Amino acid sequence: MSKQQIIANGLSNLDAEELKTFKNALFLINLPRGKKQITMHDLEDKSLVAIAEFILACHTERHGTIMIYNALKKISKDDIVKIIQTNLRESAKGKRKMEYKNKKGMVRLVKQHALDLIREVIVVDPILNDLLIQKMLTEKQYNNLCSNTTSPKKMRELYKFVTTWQDDSKIKFYKSLMKFNEQLIKYLEHLDKPPPKKEHFVDRHWQKLFKKNMVDDLLADSLLTEEQCGMIRAQQQNQEKMRILYSFIRGWGNAQKDIFCNILKKHNAPIIRRLQEEDMNPSLNPMKKNFVDRHRQNLINWVYEIQPVLDSLLKQNLLTKQEYDSTGSTTTPQEKMTELYRVVGSWGDSDKDKLYESLAKYNRLLIRDLEYQDMKWTVSSSKFH
Repeated sequence: MSKQQIIANGLSNLDAEELKTFKNALFLINLPRGKKQITMHDLEDKSLVAIAEFILACHTERHGTIMIYNALKKISKDDIVKIIQTNLRESAKGKRKMEYKNKKGMVRLVKQHALDLIREVIVVDPILNDLLIQKMLTEKQYNNLCSNTTSPKKMRELYKFVTTWQDDSKIKFYKSLMKFNEQLIKYLEHLDKPPPKKEHFVDRHWQKLFKKNMVDDLLADSLLTEEQCGMIRAQQQNQEKMRILYSFIRGWGNAQKDIFCNILKKHNAPIIRRLQEEDMNPSLNPMKKNFVDRHRQNLINWVYEIQPVLDSLLKQNLLTKQEYDSTGSTTTPQEKMTELYRVVGSWGDSDKDKLYESLAKYNRLLIRDLEYQDMKWTVSSSKFH
């Protein structure tokens, strides 16, 4: 929350008459020489946030805040001053914690993704120049690094220095990486986030799964208590019975849900088989599509080296000069990939395979991770979860 919003929240404790008195108090405060006196016109028809923004903009955040405190004290609203001060302190503490967490994340990325950065960073020379300007490299170190012929060699040699740097210098290195290889760094940060929890078969199909006799089996396997079974049996409609049952199932782990599925198979194997077939339907099965179609959104979101890919496609006559220029004229990798997909949509699988090969050459880390996702899907598709 911004400082202006915190101040406005504090001022919201004033009623209409008190707010009017507060504004009058502001007009009477003596300001340092050269500072413009606030007038009624300045605050007329302004929201509380707009009032706070105006005062802090005109009189700096520090002096503007003091001015607001003094006006509140003049109208005996010291309690509101304390509220604002407390909330500003808490906000500052939260920002410091977030800043500390972010800095730790920057250092961790530089350390943990060293090999990925050595392999994948293509734009190296501007980074070296930036580090030289910040006096993190000497002239001699800079010249030696620049003398290497490939980007991976430059990054490998650079990392010999990076590993000896303190955290503050690693943070500067991270910021330089972000400045010149933003999409790659964002992708590495994306990889570090915990993956979304995979939906279990039961959670996908629970509304279709109720069978009358399975409640007894769930009780026998100690998955339900007598009381829970009584609540389910008390319902008249199967749909309502299943709704109550799922309210218990939802909190189970995958192992318990697997036992539930095995009980269902005993009572009604055909419905389980049919639902598994639905899950494996070619129209829903991502493995039935070409890699480029299968991972369309991920490729648009995360491709970090697109220009060499476009050059390769032009060279192979997969793009016309007009298509190449139109795609290349956009700004961000996401925009370029979105434009490219407008052309790719009409290609056959063999041409899409050539695009895949080009993407794999210049975005090895991303393609490797997407291929790993495919491998996991193939392994897990025959299971309940």
